Amino acid sequence: MKKFLYMLLSIALLLVVITFTIQNPDEVEIQYYFGFSWQGPLSIVIVMSLVIGILVGVMGGFAKNLQLRMKYSRLIKGQHRAPGNKTAVPAAGAPKSLP
Repeated sequence: MKKFLYMLLSIALLLVVITFTIQNPDEVEIQYYFGFSWQGPLSIVIVMSLVIGILVGVMGGFAKNLQLRMKYSRLIKGQHRAPGNKTAVPAAGAPKSLP
């Protein structure tokens, strides 16, 4: 059922992309620094902008995730090295033991 839903969603997305491309065939010129310019269809420019935005967002999320993992690792290592540490604190999400 899940595969069917993903396939249906993929087909719908493909149809949206195809109709978007057909409706936006206009040529645009993008000028970069140092006199470099590129000329191409408007739909390609918009889709590439979307892809670049998604990649920037994913990289930002990945960096934050990595930062939190490193912090968690330091906290766990610090727990084991603490002098006189006779009770271990359970990890997040671990079931609490009964008294």
